[in-house]
Amino acid sequence: MLAKQLLMVMLLYLALPMGFPASSLDARPAGPDSSKAAFKELLLSTVIAEAYLAPYTFIWGVTLGGSAITQDEGPERATATWIGISLAGLGLGWFMTDQIAKEYVTILRTASQRAEPGSWRFYRLVGAGVSTASIIDFEAESIYTGEQSSPQWTAGTAEVNTATTFPALGYRIGGSGGRWGGEFEASLVSHHTKEQTVTYDAEGYVVVPGIGRVPIEIGSVRIPDRFLMLHSLSMGATFYAWLPKVIVRPYVGLGGRLLLNSVQSQYPGPANLTLEEGNLALDSMTLGWGLHALFGVRAPLADKKFLYAEFRPARHYFAYESGSGFLQERDNFTLQIFEFQLGLGFYLN
Repeated sequence: MLAKQLLMVMLLYLALPMGFPASSLDARPAGPDSSKAAFKELLLSTVIAEAYLAPYTFIWGVTLGGSAITQDEGPERATATWIGISLAGLGLGWFMTDQIAKEYVTILRTASQRAEPGSWRFYRLVGAGVSTASIIDFEAESIYTGEQSSPQWTAGTAEVNTATTFPALGYRIGGSGGRWGGEFEASLVSHHTKEQTVTYDAEGYVVVPGIGRVPIEIGSVRIPDRFLMLHSLSMGATFYAWLPKVIVRPYVGLGGRLLLNSVQSQYPGPANLTLEEGNLALDSMTLGWGLHALFGVRAPLADKKFLYAEFRPARHYFAYESGSGFLQERDNFTLQIFEFQLGLGFYLN
């Protein structure tokens, strides 16, 4: 199985357009136009590589992490397995695009020498972030319908506290001009719920075999640590504008992202708080989306390197199914994140 995985990665590596676009661009006079054309080819190759490698290794990591839970190795081991394999995928994507980037460096740097001051500079960067986060607007409804085809019951809670399972890690490729810039980003994000008492509002009823209708009312429930384990692969785009320079160069921006969300638990769902010993009772993987803002500064280290620091509020949207038996439900919530990120950038021109 592993040999097959590696073979597929090697085939993709050989198939990516590493030399052809650059060689065709070499014939053009070096200048701003050729610089932008070379960067577009590099950006496209990066997106193709990450669109294949990142989801593939993310799913592989989540699957093996779930296997760790079923083998009673605990949620911490499951998370370590996931992050190890997913990081390997991001790292391989970085390595592949680094090899591709070398095909364009000569064009980009020759063009930059002839460019006007304030013209576009292209870069790659890596970063890590720590965050505080919470689940807000959690809503659940029974998958079974009652009168008028409405759910038998609905429930919701305003906020559930979470903790960062592992620092957010990722890399970006982008470009910036005199007034604004943009970049593509791929990153990994991981949180889990903490032990706490959650108060919820509910209405409706549950049909219990042999008993009949059991009404659901406002109440509270004590959830254990890592009741929900949330892992996400994030890929998206950010656009930002430069602010007036004061020693360092500040900027503000907005972005959107496509998410591959994994929700895992040893418990079937919020309505089922019976621990499934040695079992992965909830294992959902769905697509989601997110929005983020950023407030950052950049400081040059050298002509080709820079440091950056950013504050990034974000919202990730989750929707999945959970529960078991007559307590099966549809859940959706927003993961509200406040992240501080640091990183190192490398100019290509």
